[in-house]
Amino acid sequence: LQMTAHITGNYPDGCTGLGTVTQERVENIITITVETTRPADMMCTQALVPFAENVSVDIHGLLAGEYSVIVNGVEATFTLDSDNVLP
Repeated sequence: LQMTAHITGNYPDGCTGLGTVTQERVENIITITVETTRPADMMCTQALVPFAENVSVDIHGLLAGEYSVIVNGVEATFTLDSDNVLP
């Protein structure tokens, strides 16, 4: 099985973009941290810029059960009905 998290929000200006995305799993909690990047000393529009990104969630090796995904403090849950392991 594969899973993606659909992440939406607003960049604070026209120069900010998606930066590093990291994941960490502790027991049944997957924490995804999305960082942004912005060039230094650049003139930028000062308007919110909507964004939508799909981020692959590493669920390989998870056993059946309920899990939480937390992306920059926003939490959602999902349930695996069967083990996600290769035979």
